[in-house]
Amino acid sequence: MVAIHILSNSENSANKIIDFLFENELIFEVVTMKEVTRRSKRAGTNHSAFLTIGITKALLFKQIAEEINARFIQDDPTVFSLPIVDMDPEKQKELINLTRSV
Repeated sequence: MVAIHILSNSENSANKIIDFLFENELIFEVVTMKEVTRRSKRAGTNHSAFLTIGITKALLFKQIAEEINARFIQDDPTVFSLPIVDMDPEKQKELINLTRSV
């Protein structure tokens, strides 16, 4: 299990990404934080961004990252994940049942 983090440049793009992930059973649950500050060495300045954190299976990460980067390239999304060490057993069952089989 991983907490996948997706930084988007607009709320509209974040919502489209979330819809895509749910429609394709790639994510179980999601939290969106509006207007966080995004700064990269490449851009050099601060930008407003939208952070989406979702729970999914670790084996789905590569597919999710590839599809987001291909489908939403105009928004220049940043996708990374952090491992989930433990989780409520009932939520874990839901994650297994409500996301795509791998």
